[in-house]
Amino acid sequence: MAKPLESEEKASKKKGLRLQTDPFIFFVSGGFIVAFVALTLAFGERARNVYSVVSGWLLDNLGWMYIGGYSLMFVFLIAIFVSKYGNLRLGDDDEKPAYSVPVWFAMLFAAGLGATLMFWGAAEPLHHSFNPPRGDFLPMSQEAIDQAFEFTYYHFAAHMWVPFVLPGLALGYFIYKRKMPARLSSTFSPLLGGKVYEWPGKLIDALSIIGTVFGLAVSVGLGVLQINAGLNIMWDVPLISGVELAIIIGITVAASISVASGLDRGIKILSNINIGAAIVLMVFVLLMGPTLTLLRHTVEAFGNYGASLPEMMFWTDSFAENPGWQGTWTVFYWAWTICWSPFVGMFIARISRGR
Repeated sequence: MAKPLESEEKASKKKGLRLQTDPFIFFVSGGFIVAFVALTLAFGERARNVYSVVSGWLLDNLGWMYIGGYSLMFVFLIAIFVSKYGNLRLGDDDEKPAYSVPVWFAMLFAAGLGATLMFWGAAEPLHHSFNPPRGDFLPMSQEAIDQAFEFTYYHFAAHMWVPFVLPGLALGYFIYKRKMPARLSSTFSPLLGGKVYEWPGKLIDALSIIGTVFGLAVSVGLGVLQINAGLNIMWDVPLISGVELAIIIGITVAASISVASGLDRGIKILSNINIGAAIVLMVFVLLMGPTLTLLRHTVEAFGNYGASLPEMMFWTDSFAENPGWQGTWTVFYWAWTICWSPFVGMFIARISRGR
């Protein structure tokens, strides 16, 4: 049986430290992050070379695991959805959802995809149409365009949600159904038993914090580069580190104010503004562009995506001598999203209570 949350919180306040978190989790995660950043700054180019070697080894040797693991999780989630467990409520049996469907949907997209979809959702099909991922198709040929959209939908449709939905469901179940602490380690209680409150469980929580911090760092870094590039194109703002630092500070301040304002006043409002702006942009492009062509191709592209997905989701380019295209696109996406899946999963569980 799980310990009550109150007793877990009391146990986490060690003598003299008076931390609002567990000292083991705090010092392991915080210490690793500080040490990593300090060593990176100290060794500079040598650290960069080491990271390149490590990432190259992961792409060369574990790309198949990312591709296969993601797709197996996708199949598992579909099986849960169509089974009797698909009707299980994340909370008490008579509990009502905390948020309406439109608000819930807006917060899902703001946390799950965000700037990644806004930028690469347009840039990726254009890039792949000029540089077909596989096959000897001519750039911008019908075959190249069809394949470009197939891979774009593969990256940003159902599969992109896999690492968020799976921990979200697990956390929602153990937190709101089993009344366990709001920690990733709670989902491992069937395997760890009582040790989920000891160092094995705390180590899982520390690793989830480390992964989340580095995953969000990549997200912020890519977003800052995109914003700076856009400002440069629109208003000739220079592409320099000082501008990027100012953008990072602006993002950090806005995010801090949003979080400090609470879920209902801060994050919910920003999410609604975000999805509203995205819808306005979509409608503008649809009406001002070749409307009929866009509608026709959207329907056709979804059909191509559905037909090619069973083969594409298990394609590992196994006869290639190196990870090549797939390593720098699909495997990068999957590895990146797995890093911050604990954070987004916890958020999805929080806003999905009662569903």
